[in-house]
Amino acid sequence: MNNQMLSEKQLNFARIAIVCLDILKLPLQDTLNIFIKPKDLDTHINNCTSLCTGNTRLNPDQKRKCRNGPNGKPDYKQFDVTLCYKLIRNVCSLPEPQNKWGHKPNPTHQDISDDIERIREFRNRHFAHAECAEISDNEFKDLWKEAESIIKRCQIYTTTKNGCRQDYEKMLKEINRTKLTIEEYTSVKERSNAIYIMGEEEVCYEKTAHFEAVVNLEEDVLLQVSWERRTSYGCKEIDIDSTKYKGSNNRELFVHDLCKKDEARYRAVLSRSQNNKIYSNEVYLRVLGEKPFLEDLKVTSENNEVKIHYQFSVPVKSPNVTDIQWEKNGSSLDLKNSKYLGGSYKENFLIIKCPEEKDSGSYTCRVINAAGSVTKQTVLGIPSAIIEANKEIVFGSNSTLKGTITSCPSPVKVEWLYSVDGLTFLPIDINSTKHHGSSVDATSPKLLISDADLSHQQYYRISVKNLIGECTSNNIFLQVIGNRPFITSGRSCLIGGSINLSFNINVSEESPPVESVKWTKNGKKLKIENSAGKYSGGNVDNPSLTINRVNKYDAGIYRLKAINPVGGTTSDEIILGKYM
Repeated sequence: MNNQMLSEKQLNFARIAIVCLDILKLPLQDTLNIFIKPKDLDTHINNCTSLCTGNTRLNPDQKRKCRNGPNGKPDYKQFDVTLCYKLIRNVCSLPEPQNKWGHKPNPTHQDISDDIERIREFRNRHFAHAECAEISDNEFKDLWKEAESIIKRCQIYTTTKNGCRQDYEKMLKEINRTKLTIEEYTSVKERSNAIYIMGEEEVCYEKTAHFEAVVNLEEDVLLQVSWERRTSYGCKEIDIDSTKYKGSNNRELFVHDLCKKDEARYRAVLSRSQNNKIYSNEVYLRVLGEKPFLEDLKVTSENNEVKIHYQFSVPVKSPNVTDIQWEKNGSSLDLKNSKYLGGSYKENFLIIKCPEEKDSGSYTCRVINAAGSVTKQTVLGIPSAIIEANKEIVFGSNSTLKGTITSCPSPVKVEWLYSVDGLTFLPIDINSTKHHGSSVDATSPKLLISDADLSHQQYYRISVKNLIGECTSNNIFLQVIGNRPFITSGRSCLIGGSINLSFNINVSEESPPVESVKWTKNGKKLKIENSAGKYSGGNVDNPSLTINRVNKYDAGIYRLKAINPVGGTTSDEIILGKYM
């Protein structure tokens, strides 16, 4: 057939239909992009209650378009007038039309929001809800003038004011000059609900979905209707004679015993000829129900048994759990073996009797329903332990050896050990004064060493045992470091009737500070505090000795002793009087 077989009325309708389908959506797509970039659309939708619930919520197909696209972002070019209008109205910060949303604007109302409302009203009145696929010449002129007026104002808003690049006016002119064939006319006509399918978009697992095709053509009884199922892998005709679709026919489609793989887009196809097919709208079928929820596995041990605990639940409107399977290291576990007890969906535990080293491994619990399965894993084995600590401790100071234990099941015994030679290890009494505050925690044991001395200079490690086996940690050799004070440069100084005796006292950086000093005269300790002012100084803050009211009886041999936790150091002699 050629375009001469189209009447002017049919040609008029086809051109208006193309405007409604392919042109009017363009300024709406650009307007949406002006206010919300594709990457931000999902956030705006989630924050909009009216788009998520209620009568204006997005249907599954609209949700898919809003969330799927190149690089994970929606492609606005795939949005039709209906979807663009709904998004602009609900999430764009555009002022309301002067007659409010959903109402036809007055002729004098010419803001962009008024024209967006006009686009919706124009499309519905002259295409989506059209009762006839023909338009007279006089009506066509009026409609075309109206469309041109809307497009012109939208072009100014999107292009002149906001920098968009699509030339809608040019596209409109090209459509008016184009001669259409009967096939093109049929194509746009069929997009005007020539065939339409209805059915529930959400059906529970293991139930039956039902779709019904409505053909709005006079010759519908003569036309063959088939059904198609479309997924991301492509489109495939449905064999309605198979058990899965039992009871389906030319106008109805039944999908029985629903499962996850039945989620797809369904449509009906009206065939005029081998090369002339009319496709219905698509209904996206979502199978309600989820896989079970399985909590993390927990492991306990007692009475020479290891027990793996599991808790599962089924979300609302989801199929019940039908089976639980266990694996060890990727191989199926034989629960009939007397080694095991429980493990089915009727219990919430799996017991391993008399565990030993060969029972080490990765255990996987798989909980199954019609929607699919979920798994959780736990690894049983010999414990491991490691000590992290400074290998040096300053003499007289405090230190803590910290251990880290990994054990599943939990340890039944944790013990700190010491050794002088690194070969023979003995247990440490962590309740002793020297180790007060220590612990044998199952995950983070610690050994406190108070007031360290040379007896603490030895090897340390942790011994850990669980029902699978036992281990020892790495060995740590604790080096006790530090020196006694150093005393140098003794001198005496006469000041009036007094003599000052002094030495330089030093301690190395890694050594504990001086705790006390003592002065002796002829080998006997001077009692400075009880000298009635005869002596002063001689303490940690002022270690020099001042002898006041000097007389002949002050002659003698004087020495200073400085003491820290490592020990004491005695100075050289300072000789006064007849000993000089």
